[in-house]
Amino acid sequence: MVKRILVVEDDLSLKPLWESFFSRRSQQVQMDWVVSCEEARKIIKKANEEKNPFYLIITDIFLAGSGTGMELLRSPEVMNSQARTVLVSAADRYEILSKFGHLMPNTEVISKPLDFRKYEPILNHLLTR
Repeated sequence: MVKRILVVEDDLSLKPLWESFFSRRSQQVQMDWVVSCEEARKIIKKANEEKNPFYLIITDIFLAGSGTGMELLRSPEVMNSQARTVLVSAADRYEILSKFGHLMPNTEVISKPLDFRKYEPILNHLLTR
């Protein structure tokens, strides 16, 4: 079974890092990439309607366009999906969790700069749940 992953990030220089990380997984994954909250909501809605939902949605907190990653995670498109979610932020992981964790109790938070050695256990857990 192929697991669909959506990465929502406006920093295109990070795309090769995410592609490399997911290409090393033993599970089959298909990664899609968009740069804004608006694009993400559209692609998630379409995937849900087509009964081919995303298994994992990873979003940066600040995105191109008018919406944020937190707004995306609280959107009906994400809330009505069964996707596991990850919020990526340049802020400290524990600071984000302490301030906003109650708004997104089922979301993992990882910090930039991306250190996949540090966050690999979290991401692997999300992919195998």
